[in-house]
Amino acid sequence: MTARALLQTLLGRLLSVLARLACEPVGIYRPEAHYMRGPGPAWRAKHR
Repeated sequence: MTARALLQTLLGRLLSVLARLACEPVGIYRPEAHYMRGPGPAWRAKHR
């Protein structure tokens, strides 16, 4: 494998990884992943 072919291969792989990372949502707030499921035991003890 020549140096030029190796460089093209590595560059192609790097670009494919960068493209995949650019398409994925990173750091997007998803409320369904963070919602509270209801009052906890401290709230129940206080309001009895």
